[in-house]
Amino acid sequence: MDTPSTDSIVSLVLLGIAGWPIRSTPQTLAQKSLETNSYELEDITKLLPSDYVRVQTALELYDLGVDHASISLLAQMARQWYVCRCWDFDQVRETLEPILERYHRGDIEKYLQTPDDASDALFLSV
Repeated sequence: MDTPSTDSIVSLVLLGIAGWPIRSTPQTLAQKSLETNSYELEDITKLLPSDYVRVQTALELYDLGVDHASISLLAQMARQWYVCRCWDFDQVRETLEPILERYHRGDIEKYLQTPDDASDALFLSV
């Protein structure tokens, strides 16, 4: 679940257009397809254990005064949820909201003045 879902979808579509036999689908794409299907059937809105670890790391960084790196880590997670798990903006924001409540508004605004990625403003609302 660490690669953009669109990469796998495009690859599978191109193989299909080319007439590639289903039984000859590359193992990595077949595995990704199965993982995506079972994950979506289970519940794509769930946070994974790795998400909780990253949130905890971000909060610990914030407590240590490493504000920019802490907020950057949360923004990186948000981008991954959007790109790799196909969450919409509202879902990402709703998930981040209770976490961002622990941050000072001024720290988030300061980060957004020089974000690590220009798209971070889409996910980090103040």
